[in-house]
Amino acid sequence: MKKTFVFCGKGGQGIIFMANLLSQSAINENLHSIQTQIYTAAQRGDVSKSEVIISDYQIDYPKIETADYFISLTKKSLLKFRELINDNTIIIFDNTYEDFNDDLFKKNVIYKLSFTKNSFDYFNRCDYTNIITLGFLIKLIDIIKEDSLIKSLEKFKKDLDNNTKAFFIGINLYNKSLIKKEV
Repeated sequence: MKKTFVFCGKGGQGIIFMANLLSQSAINENLHSIQTQIYTAAQRGDVSKSEVIISDYQIDYPKIETADYFISLTKKSLLKFRELINDNTIIIFDNTYEDFNDDLFKKNVIYKLSFTKNSFDYFNRCDYTNIITLGFLIKLIDIIKEDSLIKSLEKFKKDLDNNTKAFFIGINLYNKSLIKKEV
């Protein structure tokens, strides 16, 4: 088993933290994992990207050619890194503020959810968008146990109570999406 993930958005959205948590959670499951990121003007709000590979065997090369899962919190980052998407890539997109034309990715499974809106609804701020998104992803991929992610959150010691709540909000969004593709 080998799964590849691309996380992208704008600087300040917690893209790299989300990737770090996924990678650490895989290690908690005794899987192999590697995480890479780009640092550019992202810290000033430009696009940000991080990649994660999870495997049950040793990972020889850290670069992702195409993603199995492409998680984007902005349209700009989706379009900038779309060369990492092939017809089999599952796309997860935050459509709180903007959308994209599905015709760009006719053969892909696409989940469009309002992750940022949910963060505002539950916490009155957008700080938990990344963890809500990660909760959705963890449930979708079904290779990381919830306890492994909670253990990773505890290790990073960042606002554990609210991040845990946000994680379970993401899981609930996944459960709702089984009934309705857009939430």
